[in-house]
Amino acid sequence: MHDLDQKKAELKKAKDDASAQALKRIVDELNGLGFSKEELANALGMTVKPNSGISKKVRGERGSAEAKVKGNPKYQNPDDHDQTWTGMGRQPGWIKAHLQSGGSLESLLIKS
Repeated sequence: MHDLDQKKAELKKAKDDASAQALKRIVDELNGLGFSKEELANALGMTVKPNSGISKKVRGERGSAEAKVKGNPKYQNPDDHDQTWTGMGRQPGWIKAHLQSGGSLESLLIKS
């Protein structure tokens, strides 16, 4: 039984080698005739991904984006004039505290 498996393996290897050699001869001959990959694929009913020479998009360096421009502040903390808010996004804690204590946004408006 061992000899039979060995003979089957040898036969399979010989067949694979013959197929590989035949395929190589065919490809070499087609290359010699000047066929393109696209022409060969089309003749076989397949498609080839076109190589347009365009490289993959490359990400820019970190920090290369321009800094976002912050809006002009509309509201100012009466207790700390360095704390301001543009009125966009989440309300800062000092705004929430002011509103909870009964104050209004209008009282925090920056007067120009």
